[in-house]
Amino acid sequence: MLSISKKRALTREVSSIFVPGTIAPFVIDAPFSEMDDTYIAKVLEFLPNQSHQLIVFLSSKQWEDKYEEVIGDSIGKRYIFINHDMTVDPSDSSLTIKNKTYQLNVKTEDKKTSATTIEEI
Repeated sequence: MLSISKKRALTREVSSIFVPGTIAPFVIDAPFSEMDDTYIAKVLEFLPNQSHQLIVFLSSKQWEDKYEEVIGDSIGKRYIFINHDMTVDPSDSSLTIKNKTYQLNVKTEDKKTSATTIEEI
């Protein structure tokens, strides 16, 4: 459906019986939870070509640095969700991307900070 919509969005023919399609991002939440490494790599090759914009929500357990070679050039922006819940051990969760490690659980004393923040990396 995405590829058909993408093609129709480019169609501006007056004689066409179809109205131009809507260009919308392809949003996927945790698509790799039941896939093996080989299948994940193949899906990562396939997904960026399916829409003009791809948004993928992944848990820290679903990302591995080796996937950078497969899809890294297609990534425009990356964001992480940071948990500021004081009851969670800060050393409990981290994510490594391009040899840089990000803490996903961060204790804070600032009462103005919400329980979760989003940070561009």
